Amino acid sequence: MRSRAATADSRLSFWLRVREYAVPPSMVESATARRRVGDRAGACAAARVDVDLSLRSLARDHGRELAAMVRADLRQLAPDLLRWHLPRVAPDGLLRPG
Repeated sequence: MRSRAATADSRLSFWLRVREYAVPPSMVESATARRRVGDRAGACAAARVDVDLSLRSLARDHGRELAAMVRADLRQLAPDLLRWHLPRVAPDGLLRPG
């Protein structure tokens, strides 16, 4: 029977491997380079993150002030880091649907 620590270690190493392949260093480097020059769309594309948001609709429905705040937040978005933390499911480590 495996100890609790051994089971926890094997789960941790599994998820570290999943993250290594789901967000490889080349993806991080590419997304970071694009983000640094202000190319948010390019950074999201490099990290394979699809941001489906219409700031125009947001401003119309909830006001320009909120849309401006969301736009400012999006400027700080690190899509590669977001991808790292997206929920995944075992046993394959695939992104959780929905």
